[in-house]
Amino acid sequence: MADAERLQQVVWNLLTNAIKFTPESAPNPVQVRTEPTASGVLIRVSDSGCGIDPKFLPHIFDYFRPAESFQTKEQHRLGLGLSIVRQLVELHGGSVWASSPGLGQGATFGVLLPIAKQNAQDDRTAAIAQMESRPGSVSKPLAGKQVLVVETSVEIRQFLKTGLEAFGAKVTAVGSAGEAMAELQQSRPDVLVSDMMVSGADGCDLIRRIRAMERFEHRELLPAVALTGGIQEEDSAEALEAGFQRHLSKPVEATQLVSAIAQLAGLTGFGSGEWGSGNLGAIAPGASLREHNSFDDKNKGEQLPTDSRELPLLLVVEDNNFLQAYLETLLTPYYRVAIASDGVEGLEKAKSLQPNLIVSDQVMPRQNGLDLLKEIRSTPELSSTPVIFLTARSGMEARIESLDAGADDYIAKPFDERELLARVRNLLRSHSAEQQLAVLNRQLQQQKQQLESVNRALQYLATYDSLTEVRNRHSFNQYLDTEWRRLAREEAPLSLIMCDIDYFKLYNDTYGHQAGDECLRQVAAVLQRSVKRSADLVARYGGEEFAVILPNTDIEGAACVAEMIAEQVRGLQIVHAKSAVSEYVTLSLGVACCIPAPKSQPDTLIALADESLYQAKASGRDRVSVATFQ
Repeated sequence: MADAERLQQVVWNLLTNAIKFTPESAPNPVQVRTEPTASGVLIRVSDSGCGIDPKFLPHIFDYFRPAESFQTKEQHRLGLGLSIVRQLVELHGGSVWASSPGLGQGATFGVLLPIAKQNAQDDRTAAIAQMESRPGSVSKPLAGKQVLVVETSVEIRQFLKTGLEAFGAKVTAVGSAGEAMAELQQSRPDVLVSDMMVSGADGCDLIRRIRAMERFEHRELLPAVALTGGIQEEDSAEALEAGFQRHLSKPVEATQLVSAIAQLAGLTGFGSGEWGSGNLGAIAPGASLREHNSFDDKNKGEQLPTDSRELPLLLVVEDNNFLQAYLETLLTPYYRVAIASDGVEGLEKAKSLQPNLIVSDQVMPRQNGLDLLKEIRSTPELSSTPVIFLTARSGMEARIESLDAGADDYIAKPFDERELLARVRNLLRSHSAEQQLAVLNRQLQQQKQQLESVNRALQYLATYDSLTEVRNRHSFNQYLDTEWRRLAREEAPLSLIMCDIDYFKLYNDTYGHQAGDECLRQVAAVLQRSVKRSADLVARYGGEEFAVILPNTDIEGAACVAEMIAEQVRGLQIVHAKSAVSEYVTLSLGVACCIPAPKSQPDTLIALADESLYQAKASGRDRVSVATFQ
């Protein structure tokens, strides 16, 4: 029997479509005609409106195939009404078609419905009668079983809900993947029945998300039945591989669906021979779901965010209200979504929201997609934001123009929602990797600078005396060896002054070590100021002893430098009450000079300067003693 309400909806959808695209000033009104045929009845709905592009006619009843051109973009927003018409008509065993001479010349839609036999009963009635006629059978085989139905079409969703409830099931019916995931967070049905073209994600994506949630939350596997509009083997293989346990093709018979649900729910007595054959998938009744369910390797380790605020934010810039709603429904299960209706609003929201990715139409009022892209690329905080163009313009020139303008990707309408989801996902991953790499590079640069700073500090500590800030003994030895070999090649003189603070131990004992340290610092500063050339070097040789290396300096020049140093230290007038030679701190200095021999060592010069220093101390201190290399 035909469903009167559904047939009324078929005619209503066709009339609504015709009226919407027929101007009030059109010469011919919308016409509806019915004609009997040999096998049924033909319904024609004609209009004199905007017409249909011949290239678009084969796709007019597709789920999502909006016609779009630059001149008539606002005219061709057909929505889901015609796809619903086709579904309802085909469920009644009929067919639909459309014709149009071309744009601006109107269109005609036809529906051919077969005449059913007077004594025919629907599948549900037949199944119930068959069950009730068997001894010991029950009229509601699914009694107490909870079934979650996921179906985009309102009509098919209601049809499935009503049919399964007639067999005793408690049915929750939703229209999108997002609603299904939300329902699964609140309840635990016995079986899932899902269309493979569900809104918000295809059925395979939905079941993979469910399986990922089960792994993450350590839940038992939810038995699942996939419904498709075809009977291809690849559909069944894809559904079973994704995680479904059954695959049934539409139009599905009630006996098939009830039998599949009953088996998956663990009920007995529902073998394929008793409830009809049909396409029941690859799992035998009673088999373990865990033994036959496999997960795609690419989905292993998936974890669903526990907080929606952790989801990436996508900005959709699209002036078509239907596409806005469609894209929002498609993307919302995976991302946070913001909507803008044109380029101007899109730029404002991009600046305020800082989205992770932008999906933009190209042809929009006020500001088109290319101009919006230029603004985005010239805005520092948005310049690296990935942008996908989604447009009816096709061909290589349009693609090159978009990519040259700075778009990261380009998808021509009509598009496959799986392709869009894949491209969004890949761009987000790539951009995230680039951001992480940039962060790592910044961190690496900071660490490099810190390392260089530490190396400089270590180099300083290895070279300078921390107390007096003149070169240390190690640096003195290296520099003296270098200059010794250089001046040996040049046959030039090298002088060395060794200095010792007179009675420094008594100074420390009298005034304390802090005063002693300050005394050492002041003497070192005098020594440093006394050398004028960059090649000269002052070093703390050890304790209160200092050394001055004077390359290319003869003995007379070195003696003059030593006398100047002694005088400047006296001028500091650092009080030393325990000194036996002066009331102030004084120095004893030994000077030595030689022209280094090629095979000799600088130890000879050090020994000579030490001997000269010893002579200065032995002669009464506070004086300079000069020696030459023999």
